[in-house]
Parts: sequence; structure tokens; C-alpha cells
Amino acid sequence: GAGPVHTIADLRGRRVSLGAAGSGTEITATRLLNVAGLSGDLIHRARLNLDESVAALRSGRIDAFFFSGGLPVRAIADLALGSPTRIVDLGDWTEPLRERYGDVYVSRDIPRSVYGVDPVTTVADPNFLIVRTDLPEPLVRNVTRLLMERRSELAAAHPAAGRMSPRSAIATSPLPLHPGAA
Repeated sequence: GAGPVHTIADLRGRRVSLGAAGSGTEITATRLLNVAGLSGDLIHRARLNLDESVAALRSGRIDAFFFSGGLPVRAIADLALGSPTRIVDLGDWTEPLRERYGDVYVSRDIPRSVYGVDPVTTVADPNFLIVRTDLPEPLVRNVTRLLMERRSELAAAHPAAGRMSPRSAIATSPLPLHPGAA
């Protein structure tokens, strides 16, 4: 089977990688553990990057790991192909995260088609391209146009880029959209 971890509460007393030190994954994982009442030494923390986390899970050195990335994440797809894998549903934790840490967190579904495992809802923190407010509007407009027009080329580097669209790009809350991007 895929192991004993079915919920975030099941992480208590287990060895868990929170992501690489200083990474966005580590920040989100730490915040999730805080709102779930698992702060401090209630879990045995490791700070491993994704490849290290996958290797440690496969070898039994950790029981679970967190990772945040645009779908699909190749290392997780490879893990799910090669061994019994469970992605823990975190959908119930989006609102507590938002209440404590701000509106940047959203819920996202991971359908069975992504990794071939049971579908779940997870916590996501969208990526933003952040620019200074005084950057010239024509420059920001041209960068935005380039990103939209070259989605298929960007998707060759990462499939998530192919899902960018004008509709998704204007959803920048809680950050304001630069007038040049608008």
C-alpha cells in the first residue's frame, strides 16, 4: 500500500520533508502544519528538495513530503508510476490558511488523470510575475502579450505554462494588476 498517512493529522510523530530550506514549499508546509496544530516537534522535520524527498520516501527514510509546483510535477508522476503513492487531500485547510496568513491560498483539484492516483483537492499558491508599479506600461503590455502568445512554447518547458490564459492572468488578487498588463 501507499503507507499510513491519509490525513494531515496522520503526520504526527512521523518523519516529514517540508521542502528545501527557505523554499516556498517549506513556507506553505510550515503554515499548514501550524494551522493543523502540528507545529514544533510534533513531527520529525527534514528539509529536502523534491528529488531528495522522493529518494528518501522510496528508501523509507521519511514517511511523507510536501511539494508545491505546477501540475504535473514530473518527479511525483514518476514516483506514482513506480510505487504505491497517495496524495493527501488538503482542501479543508485552504480556509484556515487564508484566515491566518492571507488570501493568497486557493483550493485546486488534482484529478486522477494527472498522476493516476485518487483525485484530491489541495492547497495552492498561485504564481505571480511581480513588477514595480512604475515600470512603463508599454513594457509590461509587451511582456504580457509575449507570455500569452508564446504559451505553447512555454508549455514545452513546463505543462502548467500552457494553461495560462487572459482569464487566469487577470486573477491577481490580492495583488493589483499592473495597468500595462490590463
